Amino acid sequence: MHENLVNTIINDYNGTIKPLIIPSDLTNGTGITNPSLLVEGDKIHIIMRHVEYTLYLSEGEQKYQSDQAGPLSYYHREDKNELRTNNYYSELDPETLEIKNPLKVDTSTLDSPPLWEFIGLEDARLIRWDNKYFLCGVRRDTTISGKGRMEMSEILINDDNVIEVNRDRIEVPNKESYCEKNWMPIIDKPFHFIKWTNPTEVVQVDLEQKNCKQVYLSDKVYDLPFDIRGGSPLIEWTDDSYICITHEVDLTLKNINGFKNADYYHRFIIFNKDYSIQYISDHFNFMTAKVEFCISLVKYKNDILIAFGFQDNCSYIIKINRDKLEKLIYGNLYNNIITDKPLQLIKHINDDYRNTYPILLLKNIKNFLDDQNVPFWLDAGTLLGAVRDKGFIKGDNDIDISVHQQDANININKLPEYGLRILNLMPLEDCSPMTYIQLELDGYGKPNSEVISTLDIYIHTYKPYLEKITFLDIDYNVPKNPELFLTQVYGDWKVPSKYTGNTELWECGFIDTEYSKYIEINKY
Repeated sequence: MHENLVNTIINDYNGTIKPLIIPSDLTNGTGITNPSLLVEGDKIHIIMRHVEYTLYLSEGEQKYQSDQAGPLSYYHREDKNELRTNNYYSELDPETLEIKNPLKVDTSTLDSPPLWEFIGLEDARLIRWDNKYFLCGVRRDTTISGKGRMEMSEILINDDNVIEVNRDRIEVPNKESYCEKNWMPIIDKPFHFIKWTNPTEVVQVDLEQKNCKQVYLSDKVYDLPFDIRGGSPLIEWTDDSYICITHEVDLTLKNINGFKNADYYHRFIIFNKDYSIQYISDHFNFMTAKVEFCISLVKYKNDILIAFGFQDNCSYIIKINRDKLEKLIYGNLYNNIITDKPLQLIKHINDDYRNTYPILLLKNIKNFLDDQNVPFWLDAGTLLGAVRDKGFIKGDNDIDISVHQQDANININKLPEYGLRILNLMPLEDCSPMTYIQLELDGYGKPNSEVISTLDIYIHTYKPYLEKITFLDIDYNVPKNPELFLTQVYGDWKVPSKYTGNTELWECGFIDTEYSKYIEINKY
């Protein structure tokens, strides 16, 4: 899981982030969340959900829970026992991404007395089909049980007001379904939605009949930890593919009083134009909060704009160059779930192997060894680069990791499932206590000799005590007191040189050295 995608976008890909702010005299200080964007030429439209309540979520170790609702609580106005949603429309300034003139969507003509406590159209995606603007979201206030259905709310956008002129509640074939929500509009396919992602189900809405019919259902189900739920609309990514952002929720009851708790995660998913899934990214959070929600991803000129809500209390918009986002998706967010376009696709979008290839190679072997419960640690030049350079050493051509002999029950037959291929498997020398496995990414082709192209696993008879460091946004094991370890091996390791290290120390397990007190097991 990738923590804090916003940090990566800003610091590694020159992206920007802006808060989306509506004056508090319009909102009475309660939250603006889950914004939706629509681009038409040079114009950027935005719909923002205004909630007349406050969501409280206990973060971190969740020590500070509410006494009546646990770690996740809704607080409404004292004079109204309701959780009401309004929607505001505005244009965004294309240069500053600031809200220009927020206008509350007037729904009074079509409103009726609510029958449930969640009131209003929630998480509305703004779309334009058949030359009409629609807000497409879920409404739950029409029944006493809160049964949710997607609604198509047609609006007229004027200079000084925005008015709802028509409202259609969409029924589904399974009328017993309790809550239909977060359908993802397919922007270039009017009235078509991804209703469910895993397995993929596509429906077509009939506004005259106020219902929908299934037009596609995949027989492919991907093995993922949680159900993939809807998010942003599907927009064109390439001539033959769409891209969107989905979300998933870990609904747990692990807090001390047994009340509702939740962790939200997101993924980028790339669909082929026939609705089959081409690629599923690793899951991520935007800014490390437990409740974050994204329903908007659009292309504006050469950039991608992503808007998301933070704990139902505030909203942000991210801007990142389209090609840089592609590198991020297949680099930092690389996942093994690639269907019909394996690693050649990544090679196509990133000629700089030094940035992408080793990241994927190390991440894949980590996933492989973690899944087999095999502890490993960064070693040799890779450890040196991680500690000294905070990256791979320029000019190095391999990644070094180590495993202790007792832990090395590795099922190498499963390596292809992780996009890995064995190049060599042998003792390092006839008299050596180390065994050596050399791997590469399968299907990637051979980078030139100046770029990391292989990963070497050394299986040792010794094992140091381990600690964790963060390397390329992922936590890895390294030998405890890595600075002393590097001093023993390389001497003055802080100054780059061509010295390859004292290999005898690895073979003897650091016996009779200053570092020997950090060796947990030594069977040499």
